[in-house]
Amino acid sequence: MSIKLKNLHVLVVEDLAPIRELITSVLKAQGIGTISYATDGQKGYEAFTRFHPDIVLTDWDMPVINGIELIKEIRSNPHSPEKTVPIIMMTGYGSPSKIAQARNIGSTEFLVKPFSALDFSKRVMNIIKNPRDFIITPTFSGPDRRRKLDIGSSINGTNLRINPTGFTKKIKANNLLQAKVGLGNLSEETLLKSQSIFDNNTIDFRPIAFKFMEQFKDGLDIVKDKGERNRRAIERLVNPVMQIKANARIFKFSLLGDLSSIMLNFLESLNELDSDALDIVEAHHKTLYLIIKDDMRGDGGYAGQSLETELDNACKRYMNSRIAMQKEALQEMIKSK
Repeated sequence: MSIKLKNLHVLVVEDLAPIRELITSVLKAQGIGTISYATDGQKGYEAFTRFHPDIVLTDWDMPVINGIELIKEIRSNPHSPEKTVPIIMMTGYGSPSKIAQARNIGSTEFLVKPFSALDFSKRVMNIIKNPRDFIITPTFSGPDRRRKLDIGSSINGTNLRINPTGFTKKIKANNLLQAKVGLGNLSEETLLKSQSIFDNNTIDFRPIAFKFMEQFKDGLDIVKDKGERNRRAIERLVNPVMQIKANARIFKFSLLGDLSSIMLNFLESLNELDSDALDIVEAHHKTLYLIIKDDMRGDGGYAGQSLETELDNACKRYMNSRIAMQKEALQEMIKSK
């Protein structure tokens, strides 16, 4: 049976117009027949209730309400027309904690930016070919988070993983999408054609990147002016760095994406922004700004590799020094007792 994605309706919820248009073009190239879109989470929910799509593809960070809040609305709002609709969360976040957060709020699949046409195709095919039971409990509404049974276990792991006291309601998986589109696979030619849209796009990323750099700078100014250096202050820096990391490589700024990825991992590992960490972040901000300003596309060659190594080593030295300090403090505390 051949796959008939022309029968599929996908709703794309993404606030950045160039990314939204690029994703829409890729979906069309893969043969998806109907594509609706929304520019923020609130409009995304309105579009969802109006169009009743087969799959929702949503970004995480958006104005008005974000992707997490959108999933909550779809899964838990009493007026939601189809709580069990498959939802793919796409984001630049890739840490285990973020993946768990999206999963525990009810996302069906997780797609880390930048992603390829094949990555997207795999998520859609998995949704079609491997539908999952839908679980409703007082604290969770979404696809069964346990994809497989514990073979040989005497414990009913599916129930325990959902909720220690069991579930309130379970809606058995159905094959409606299989009946609608079939069970075949996309041809290699189709995948290559859709990937070429990513590879050959000519969108100028710099205006978008400069906007995120302004947000990055505003966050740094708050840290320095108000002395606010807690996790909340760090989150103001995390978001613009994540956005650059998520999208830079798509627009051929691979060095920019690589450096942002290093900085994102560093920021997400911090609970407090002390003076040494702030120095590293400020230096990184200056480097990113120059890369964008000078239109440095590609990997930057030897100079780019040196920048990556220098930043990565600075982050590692900082983390190692903090670990050493914590061990020393613990030993002193033990001695004092």
